[in-house]
Amino acid sequence: PIMEEAVAEALSIKAEGNARFASGDFDGAVASYSRALGLLPEDPHDRDAASARATLLSNRAAAKLKLGEDLEGVVRDCTTVLGLEDSNKKARFRRAEALQRLGRNEEAMRDLAVLCRDCPDSREFAEKAKVVRSALAGNGGGLLPLIDKLKGAEAPDEVLGTVARLAGRSTSDAEEFCCNGGLDAMLAALGPEPTSRRYAQVCSAISSLSSSGRGASALCAAFMRDRIDGLGIDRLTSEEDLSALLGAHEEICLGLGGGEGEAASSLSDASRFLLSVLERTPRSLKGHCVRRALASRARGIWGHLLATEASTLSVLLALLSDGRASRGPLLRLIKIAKDTLGMERLKAQVLAIMSGGPLLGADFELTLMESALLIEALFILMPEEGNWLLEETPAYSQLVHVAQECRDPALLGILSSVLSHLASNKAGQAKFQDPAIQDLLKRLSSEGGAQARANSLLILAKIAKNEGNHAEDEGIALEALALLRGACHEERTGEGEGNGDNHHSEDEDSFVEMATSLVEVLVFMVDESTVKDHVAGEILEAGVVSRLCRAARSSASLSFGLSRIFAFVLCTRKEMEAVPLLTEDTDGEDQEARKMARQVLKGGREEEEREDTDDPRVCSARKVAFVRAEGVACLPHLLRAGSPTTRQQVAVALFHCASEQALRPRMVQQGALGVISRLLRDEAVGEGGGGDKCKLLASHALARILISINPALLDGVQLAAYVGPLLVLIARDYALQQFEGLLALTNLATAGAEIQDKIVSSGFATIEDLQFSQNEMVVRAATELLCNCVSCEKVLGSIKDTSRQKLWVSLSFADDRALALAAAGALAMASGDPAVSVSLVANGSVEDLLKLARSRTPGMSHRACVALENVTGEGEALRSMGEDGRRSALREVEAILEGAG
Repeated sequence: PIMEEAVAEALSIKAEGNARFASGDFDGAVASYSRALGLLPEDPHDRDAASARATLLSNRAAAKLKLGEDLEGVVRDCTTVLGLEDSNKKARFRRAEALQRLGRNEEAMRDLAVLCRDCPDSREFAEKAKVVRSALAGNGGGLLPLIDKLKGAEAPDEVLGTVARLAGRSTSDAEEFCCNGGLDAMLAALGPEPTSRRYAQVCSAISSLSSSGRGASALCAAFMRDRIDGLGIDRLTSEEDLSALLGAHEEICLGLGGGEGEAASSLSDASRFLLSVLERTPRSLKGHCVRRALASRARGIWGHLLATEASTLSVLLALLSDGRASRGPLLRLIKIAKDTLGMERLKAQVLAIMSGGPLLGADFELTLMESALLIEALFILMPEEGNWLLEETPAYSQLVHVAQECRDPALLGILSSVLSHLASNKAGQAKFQDPAIQDLLKRLSSEGGAQARANSLLILAKIAKNEGNHAEDEGIALEALALLRGACHEERTGEGEGNGDNHHSEDEDSFVEMATSLVEVLVFMVDESTVKDHVAGEILEAGVVSRLCRAARSSASLSFGLSRIFAFVLCTRKEMEAVPLLTEDTDGEDQEARKMARQVLKGGREEEEREDTDDPRVCSARKVAFVRAEGVACLPHLLRAGSPTTRQQVAVALFHCASEQALRPRMVQQGALGVISRLLRDEAVGEGGGGDKCKLLASHALARILISINPALLDGVQLAAYVGPLLVLIARDYALQQFEGLLALTNLATAGAEIQDKIVSSGFATIEDLQFSQNEMVVRAATELLCNCVSCEKVLGSIKDTSRQKLWVSLSFADDRALALAAAGALAMASGDPAVSVSLVANGSVEDLLKLARSRTPGMSHRACVALENVTGEGEALRSMGEDGRRSALREVEAILEGAG
């Protein structure tokens, strides 16, 4: 049922929010929890949905508290939770925390009194109650007295803890503490050789002071800038201590807000402090420092951090010096630099690093790993600048140098990535004639690891595609499939070892990277029938499909590649070429649409069209294999990180898979209706024409499935939600969509009067118009649908109308037996309405009913006799026939009975 699917999907997104919360991405956590809440049905009787809603609201409140923003929202969320679960202690405590920060201490105390009563042994509740009670009693002396205590304390840990606890309570107290030597007192308490615990307490106190408001944040920013020597940056040796310091820096930046006016100067101070930290920390911690800054929630710091050539170089080199582990952060940093500085300034910075500018010193030289990482990042993030990289920078010469000197398998993997991007660039493709590059390609296959071999196959596929040479396609595809299958089986046998829950571990990232390359290889050639069959034979099994799709949750590229492969494998080339016709307005542009589709399949190249050898029976077998491999159940993974194009290809896959009637029940069991519902309601797929196409394909897939599913197995909420998309489908000027949409609606109408009313109230005019279609199957389907909805007022009105009634009668005499039976059945059921009976007599339709009663078509005579019985049983209708009419009708009936006897 759709409610269960919605709750399951919401809980999945909640897990994503929990991961973001744990990593310190509180903004992201709030967004995830909010998105999950939007999926839950507003049904107070659904206990699972209510429980999930309470958990999500409570978690969102926790994330907002961490941000120190929207405290009123925290109060609202927690109040809603307590309305659902009055005993929820986390929600009550979080509401008390928010109320305290808002200065509403009396309300906070009421919540804390309940908590202390129910949990008398909780130190956390008791401590918070003590603080709030002190505030109610007159502020308890504020922060100023703590300055003297810090100066005279031999063991200041408790005093520092009190500062951290009380600092965020009052903006004026925090500013007064900072202005009267409180920060210097904390620095003195740090001592010459502080423990990690003491260091963390001082940083926590600075964080709390900064969270009280912009004024205290500016004072803390200036203090850290001027007292950097006293903070012992040079002596930091652990990531734990550095993280504590950078956490305080982040709170300062958050407290400064948007960085306008005086705050801009303070934000600049905070950024200069971070650069100083970067310069003074040991080489082993520099990469951690930048990665922590990349994960920061503070906005606006990068404009200051990358403001000068020297600072940009400092940040970039800090990550480069960290080696292989900095690959992902380096890509993110260069993207930020590209957005912050603009392409031209970034190009100047890059050129300075690669050429050894004056700021780097005479002895500066990038290591092989640093060179490879930088070149790879540039080719990934500057695809439009390929000519510049190859012709105006030392990138290519450094690439050749690294290739000649490289003996490290990990480094070979990076070089293989560079070459794969080089093969995507026209200027770069010419470089593959270079003996040094050809030698590197050979070494990738013999000396490189799995990633290097995957990228070497990708390079071969790109070159073959560019040259229009498909002779080696099958061999390349088979090797890629063998690598992919092997990697998936290795992952499966390794499950349960180590930290299996860490989807973003280095091993997982390596698997995603390799799978992405291999899937991209297959994308280049998956329109070939032989390749499709190999894909079905090698990877369409439950464990492999599931593993790949789970990996795609964190990769838009892998999601795109898999969705494209599934879309092509589940249809013939002719069927794929027809897809544009299903999503375009058919106003005489059919041939052009077909031409465009062929060009998409050929990658935009004008090459000789190859023969389509794809056997529909073999294609049906691939669809069966996909469903047996639980492929439909895995599709939601592709939607998580997928682009609008990925979503459209998922819709294409569902559309083609649903063409097999026997597979539709299993598709429903695997959650196909939930995936379709998500595609139909997802705002992301509604952006631009591509989104409309996606929704049309999803609606068509929905129609195909609902033709074969008993509506009694679905709940009313689901059924009602499906009517709208199906009505949009039948309004299209395409007979296949009209026909299958009408069949689906006809099946839904058997669910009862409520669904019938919804169909007719929104779509009657469209359905009625389709009775005049040039396509007999569409006419039949429209008539059968109205027959199933004949009790609705609009349908009865149509049959009462003189001109429309003549259509219904004429359809009852149609050569198409099913159409004639549907029309006669509608007349029979409608005749039970007295007004319809009268109109049948008035329009002279009784004679037609008598003719139908003599029909030898099975079922037709019965329908006509029912209508005659209803007409003659209605007094007014009978009277309107007149005595001669009644006698004539009686003679006809007697003749019919004699014939039947």
